[in-house]
Amino acid sequence: MSTCRHDTVHVRRLARELAMCLPGARRVNRGGRSLGEMLALARYMGARRLVVVYRGLGGNPGRIAAWDVGGEVARRIPATLYLRGVVFSGDKRVPRASSDVYVYSLGEESEYGLDVASMFDLTYVGVVGVDELGGLSGRALLVEPVKGRDFLFVLKFYENGAYIGPRMLVKSVRYYRARDTGDNA
Repeated sequence: MSTCRHDTVHVRRLARELAMCLPGARRVNRGGRSLGEMLALARYMGARRLVVVYRGLGGNPGRIAAWDVGGEVARRIPATLYLRGVVFSGDKRVPRASSDVYVYSLGEESEYGLDVASMFDLTYVGVVGVDELGGLSGRALLVEPVKGRDFLFVLKFYENGAYIGPRMLVKSVRYYRARDTGDNA
């Protein structure tokens, strides 16, 4: 988990909170490294994914992109999430994920559940109803479709009967052709 080259406080905070919410994730300070150097560093550290939070308008988090660095060559994950906004968890710190996190679509089937699961290297389980949330064990990443608003869905983490971590309002998902990036991007 890292940030863009010219990050802000909010971009760094989203990267830090995502690293705390996702199992096995580490927040790596980018410094002056290029994307190719970050991909090589992630591969050296034994990571399977490199997730980068980019800055948008006004210095707020604008998009989230990911690369699969588990193989011989780094490949970009086709889906990129463009954010409308982020609601942070408040003053309390998010506890680090101790077990697996599963992705669920909240209320109705969403085609974006698989994209989110692929981006964060998680398992997509399926649909869960609002009344079934109490029966979930462990931490879950919920994809809640929103109709009639200027965003597609909301990503939020749920654990032990409460929402934790950041809530990300996703306004669009753009798909890019997956290609080999080698050591440069």
